[in-house]
Amino acid sequence: MGLPKGHVRWRGESLLARALAAVRGAGLRPLVVGDASPYATEGARVLADRPANIGPLGGLRSVLLDGGGVVLAVDMPFVDVDDLRELVRAGLDAPYASGSGFAPFPAWYAPSLLPLLDRQLERGVRSFRAFIDAIPSRERTVVTLSPRCTQDWDTPEDVRASGGELPQGWPHG
Repeated sequence: MGLPKGHVRWRGESLLARALAAVRGAGLRPLVVGDASPYATEGARVLADRPANIGPLGGLRSVLLDGGGVVLAVDMPFVDVDDLRELVRAGLDAPYASGSGFAPFPAWYAPSLLPLLDRQLERGVRSFRAFIDAIPSRERTVVTLSPRCTQDWDTPEDVRASGGELPQGWPHG
């Protein structure tokens, strides 16, 4: 979108602040993964992507190395505390995607997936979808969450269409 998505606002609050509040409200430990330099991380621990510059799988690898947990993207304004609590309640030791179809976030990712992820990265796989598809189906469970929780904002048009607010001076705003 031209600037960090965590600065986009929904109902007067930045997407990053909303995500951190939902994580804390669900009783989880908040982490910001990746380049957090554009943000005030509000007391959340920050993890760098490992390895860097490969996209979301580098961030997921950092989370798995840190012990795993619930993962969501900052550009998902409709994830709430109840969605995250439902993921935790499912209590599985494997990831589960929410909703129907391909939805890698929000989901639970267990550290037991690290060897599979490392094998994928060693083969040059950088697609999150390919990683999810490589997880044996017996280890994937779909958890039904609120209908809008997997919606993300990838463009200024997405933000505007859902009633979000772009920061002043935002490119394309």
